[in-house]
Amino acid sequence: MRFVAFLCMILAGFPVWAENESALNLANQLGAAAGAAYACKAGKSLENYEVIASRLLANSVDTAEEERVLDEKYVEAKVEAIRLHEKEHPMPCKEVLKRFNSMKIFNFVVYADGSVKMDDGTMLHPKHPIKPVSENKKK
Repeated sequence: MRFVAFLCMILAGFPVWAENESALNLANQLGAAAGAAYACKAGKSLENYEVIASRLLANSVDTAEEERVLDEKYVEAKVEAIRLHEKEHPMPCKEVLKRFNSMKIFNFVVYADGSVKMDDGTMLHPKHPIKPVSENKKK
Protein backbone atom coordinates (compact mmCIF):
# COMPACT_ATOMS: atom_id res chain seq x y z
CA MET A 1 0.00 0.00 0.00
CA ARG A 2 2.93 2.36 0.66
CA PHE A 3 3.98 1.91 -2.96
CA VAL A 4 0.52 3.03 -4.15
CA ALA A 5 0.84 6.22 -2.10
CA PHE A 6 4.37 6.71 -3.37
CA LEU A 7 3.22 6.25 -6.97
CA CYS A 8 0.39 8.75 -6.51
CA MET A 9 2.84 11.27 -5.04
CA ILE A 10 5.14 10.89 -8.06
CA LEU A 11 2.33 11.31 -10.55
CA ALA A 12 1.00 14.29 -8.62
CA GLY A 13 4.04 16.29 -9.70
CA PHE A 14 6.43 15.75 -6.82
CA PRO A 15 9.74 17.31 -7.98
CA VAL A 16 11.74 14.17 -8.66
CA TRP A 17 14.94 16.07 -9.38
CA ALA A 18 15.04 18.00 -6.09
CA GLU A 19 18.64 18.51 -4.99
CA ASN A 20 18.17 17.02 -1.53
CA GLU A 21 16.97 13.63 -2.83
CA SER A 22 19.41 10.75 -2.86
CA ALA A 23 20.35 9.19 -6.17
CA LEU A 24 18.70 5.88 -5.22
CA ASN A 25 15.48 7.66 -4.28
CA LEU A 26 15.62 9.50 -7.60
CA ALA A 27 15.98 6.21 -9.48
CA ASN A 28 13.02 4.73 -7.60
CA GLN A 29 10.84 7.78 -8.24
CA LEU A 30 11.67 7.99 -11.92
CA GLY A 31 11.18 4.24 -12.37
CA ALA A 32 7.82 4.23 -10.58
CA ALA A 33 6.47 7.01 -12.77
CA ALA A 34 7.78 5.28 -15.92
CA GLY A 35 6.19 1.98 -14.90
CA ALA A 36 2.78 3.52 -14.31
CA ALA A 37 2.97 5.34 -17.64
CA TYR A 38 4.11 2.19 -19.44
CA ALA A 39 1.26 0.17 -17.96
CA CYS A 40 -1.12 2.79 -19.36
CA LYS A 41 0.45 2.83 -22.84
CA ALA A 42 2.06 6.31 -22.63
CA GLY A 43 3.77 5.95 -26.02
CA LYS A 44 6.04 8.71 -27.33
CA SER A 45 5.99 10.74 -24.10
CA LEU A 46 7.50 7.72 -22.31
CA GLU A 47 10.36 7.58 -24.82
CA ASN A 48 11.29 11.20 -24.12
CA TYR A 49 10.86 10.65 -20.40
CA GLU A 50 13.28 7.73 -20.41
CA VAL A 51 15.96 9.75 -22.22
CA ILE A 52 15.59 12.50 -19.63
CA ALA A 53 15.56 10.02 -16.74
CA SER A 54 18.72 8.41 -18.08
CA ARG A 55 20.51 11.78 -18.13
CA LEU A 56 19.29 12.68 -14.64
CA LEU A 57 20.52 9.39 -13.22
CA ALA A 58 23.85 9.37 -15.06
CA ASN A 59 24.60 12.93 -13.97
CA SER A 60 23.71 12.28 -10.33
CA VAL A 61 26.66 9.91 -9.75
CA ASP A 62 30.39 9.86 -10.46
CA THR A 63 31.21 6.31 -11.52
CA ALA A 64 29.98 3.79 -14.06
CA GLU A 65 29.31 1.31 -11.22
CA GLU A 66 27.09 3.80 -9.38
CA GLU A 67 25.25 4.50 -12.63
CA ARG A 68 24.72 0.75 -13.17
CA VAL A 69 23.20 0.43 -9.68
CA LEU A 70 20.87 3.36 -10.37
CA ASP A 71 19.83 1.85 -13.69
CA GLU A 72 18.97 -1.41 -11.90
CA LYS A 73 16.93 0.44 -9.25
CA TYR A 74 15.12 2.37 -12.00
CA VAL A 75 14.17 -0.86 -13.79
CA GLU A 76 13.11 -2.57 -10.55
CA ALA A 77 10.83 0.36 -9.63
CA LYS A 78 9.44 0.46 -13.17
CA VAL A 79 8.62 -3.26 -13.15
CA GLU A 80 7.05 -3.02 -9.68
CA ALA A 81 4.84 -0.13 -10.83
CA ILE A 82 3.76 -2.06 -13.94
CA ARG A 83 2.86 -5.09 -11.84
CA LEU A 84 1.01 -2.95 -9.30
CA HIS A 85 -1.02 -1.25 -11.98
CA GLU A 86 -1.89 -4.50 -13.73
CA LYS A 87 -2.85 -6.17 -10.45
CA GLU A 88 -4.55 -3.44 -8.42
CA HIS A 89 -5.31 -0.55 -10.80
CA PRO A 90 -4.59 2.06 -8.09
CA MET A 91 -5.54 4.87 -10.46
CA PRO A 92 -7.42 4.90 -13.79
CA CYS A 93 -5.11 5.09 -16.81
CA LYS A 94 -6.71 8.32 -18.00
CA GLU A 95 -5.66 9.98 -14.72
CA VAL A 96 -2.20 8.35 -14.75
CA LEU A 97 -1.50 9.64 -18.25
CA LYS A 98 -2.87 13.10 -17.46
CA ARG A 99 -0.59 13.40 -14.44
CA PHE A 100 2.37 11.79 -16.20
CA ASN A 101 2.17 14.10 -19.21
CA SER A 102 1.91 17.17 -16.97
CA MET A 103 5.06 16.39 -14.97
CA LYS A 104 7.64 19.18 -14.86
CA ILE A 105 10.18 16.83 -16.40
CA PHE A 106 8.45 17.42 -19.75
CA ASN A 107 9.56 21.06 -19.64
CA PHE A 108 13.07 19.73 -20.31
CA VAL A 109 14.42 19.80 -23.88
CA VAL A 110 16.03 16.69 -25.41
CA TYR A 111 18.62 17.32 -28.13
CA ALA A 112 19.68 14.98 -30.94
CA ASP A 113 23.08 14.33 -29.31
CA GLY A 114 21.33 13.00 -26.20
CA SER A 115 21.87 16.15 -24.15
CA VAL A 116 19.02 17.44 -22.00
CA LYS A 117 18.37 21.03 -21.02
CA MET A 118 16.50 21.25 -17.71
CA ASP A 119 13.85 23.90 -17.14
CA ASP A 120 16.35 25.92 -15.06
CA GLY A 121 18.82 25.99 -17.98
CA THR A 122 21.16 23.31 -16.63
CA MET A 123 22.56 21.07 -19.35
CA LEU A 124 22.91 17.34 -18.78
CA HIS A 125 25.21 15.66 -21.27
CA PRO A 126 25.49 11.95 -21.98
CA LYS A 127 28.51 10.44 -20.24
CA HIS A 128 28.98 8.22 -23.28
CA PRO A 129 28.28 10.24 -26.45
CA ILE A 130 25.82 8.70 -28.87
CA LYS A 131 27.48 7.52 -32.05
CA PRO A 132 25.78 8.14 -35.40
CA VAL A 133 24.25 5.01 -36.92
CA SER A 134 26.78 5.07 -39.77
CA GLU A 135 29.68 4.73 -37.26
CA ASN A 136 28.00 1.77 -35.57
CA LYS A 137 27.63 -0.06 -38.91
CA LYS A 138 31.35 0.28 -39.72
CA LYS A 139 32.34 -2.12 -36.92
